[in-house]
Amino acid sequence: MTRSADTPYPLPSEPGGSPLVSYLAEEFYALPETDAREELYRGLIIREPLPSFGHGAVAVRMASLLDAWVRPRNLGRVVDHSGFVLARHPDTVRGPDVAFVSRERLAAVRAVTLIDGTVFTVLDGNRVGGSVCVQAR
Repeated sequence: MTRSADTPYPLPSEPGGSPLVSYLAEEFYALPETDAREELYRGLIIREPLPSFGHGAVAVRMASLLDAWVRPRNLGRVVDHSGFVLARHPDTVRGPDVAFVSRERLAAVRAVTLIDGTVFTVLDGNRVGGSVCVQAR
């Protein structure tokens, strides 16, 4: 199947894709970037629509408040939409709306590794199913 430059690989849910295609986190990170919001769930690439305006406003406010607490106390880092490996075999990489990583865990996060931290995802009431809040262990 020929793909355009913005979608260089078939997704399992698309014609030409295969539900047997499974990626490792390292392979997922090595794929060319696209304009779509993509995550890895149990080895499969999932594509999500962009969040609503209200969703983005809540996420920015949550990140701002959390960062205002974390930064002056040098507790760690607050990031948005950054990929975190939450599980291995099969691999899951999620990009929460807001994530806090403690100072002690920053070195581990800079590498592709399982994270132990707290991540937040804003529930979007405009979408069926919405998103979930996750605390990685």
